[in-house]
Amino acid sequence: ESRQYMLRSDAEAFYYSDADLRAVMPHQHDFYELLFFLEGDVTYMVEDTPYPLLPGDLLIILLLLLMSGDCQDDQNTAILTLVLYLFL
Repeated sequence: ESRQYMLRSDAEAFYYSDADLRAVMPHQHDFYELLFFLEGDVTYMVEDTPYPLLPGDLLIILLLLLMSGDCQDDQNTAILTLVLYLFL
């Protein structure tokens, strides 16, 4: 699932695995995103800073920051947690 929005109004978490995704288009959220990277070869761009992710990395993206991703591997897996800012 590659949605860029929350289904719940407070917080949610989901397991994400994709064998076909090559890019995450530039976007931003009005909530925090916590990405716990499990496997693959992904570089996340937050604003103008690249973050090459390694298995076990935790990327915390603040609300309203522009982000995108470049996927180089055939299999990319992460656990995403989306948190509305009022609950932090």
